Amino acid sequence: MKGESGIMIFAPIKSKIKVEEPLYDSDHHPVLNEDGTQAKEQVEREFKSFRPCYVFDVSQTEGEPLPSLANQLNDSVEDYEHIKEALLSISPVPISFEDIAGNANGYYSPDAGKIVVQKDMGQLQTIKTMLHEISHATYGHGSKDDKTDKETKEVQAESTAFWVAGMLGLDTSDYSFGYIAGWSKDKEVSELKDNLELIKKTADKITSDIDSYMKEVFKHEQKSTDIDSDVEVYFTVAECSEFHSMAGYTEKIESAEEAKGIFESIPKEMYSYIPAIGIQLIDKKTGEEITQCDVINRGVANYDMLQYYSEIIENPKAMKMLGKLAELFPDIEVVGEAPALDIAEPCLAVRKKPDKFFKKIVMG
Repeated sequence: MKGESGIMIFAPIKSKIKVEEPLYDSDHHPVLNEDGTQAKEQVEREFKSFRPCYVFDVSQTEGEPLPSLANQLNDSVEDYEHIKEALLSISPVPISFEDIAGNANGYYSPDAGKIVVQKDMGQLQTIKTMLHEISHATYGHGSKDDKTDKETKEVQAESTAFWVAGMLGLDTSDYSFGYIAGWSKDKEVSELKDNLELIKKTADKITSDIDSYMKEVFKHEQKSTDIDSDVEVYFTVAECSEFHSMAGYTEKIESAEEAKGIFESIPKEMYSYIPAIGIQLIDKKTGEEITQCDVINRGVANYDMLQYYSEIIENPKAMKMLGKLAELFPDIEVVGEAPALDIAEPCLAVRKKPDKFFKKIVMG
């Protein structure tokens, strides 16, 4: 309406600049120049920032009712699971996904030390909400020493979420612009400007944490790929675990089911030799054995032994195969833990019925 004064807010803006970045090939290996230095390429990147601008409150306008300022984000997100896992990892407090009463998409509880996000939202809305609540936790909003007013807290959290999302290549402006406008309408320009450096610093920290996590994941996946491409993994069954050459020994067994079948078919007169099921790594190029470790014998799955076999622990396929083997012996006693044995997690607790298992093997 004529005569109304605009409201100063802190509005997100986008800008594109050209930067030089290290060049990698399709396999993520560095591309080198003739002098051995890493080649670089010039790329255009989009960056997010903020500037003061004027808007009008809905009460200052005429015409048809306006739609909601903050629109729900329903877009899908490339690498959604990786980004979600990264946020779960770098969050200062645990995050859970639950049904939340009312209209809130999420909340941070400093007293309970947790973040709750509304479950079953769209991928982009979920990531944006996680970033918003992680920002609250990172700022320390709601702590005993927190003197920040509610409006500033929300502007800080949403501005940071928008900034970090932008660095991840995600556009949350349909939600963030309206949300920030709504919470900053009563703020003075000086107050908004004072927040800019803090928002940038916090956004940079969260972005850096995410980047560090993703780099570690990439290194692990790359290492796993390299390991898997050079090594074949098999089971072994030995009639005598102490000295394999003293009795029957079967190697290069491809499945846990087959290994179990061979193990349980060992003649009863051989039980005093303590039969065992093991895991074996073979070099694909040479066909030679890299290492071998007996895991199941005496009615016990002894994962403590694996601490001396780094090649096995660091091989994802080997660990998954051991997990499958553990699933086939649910009543077995388990000793120790094996890193990355996720599939076998239910079997890592020490069982109280090893005698039942051993009797089954001995008595047939």
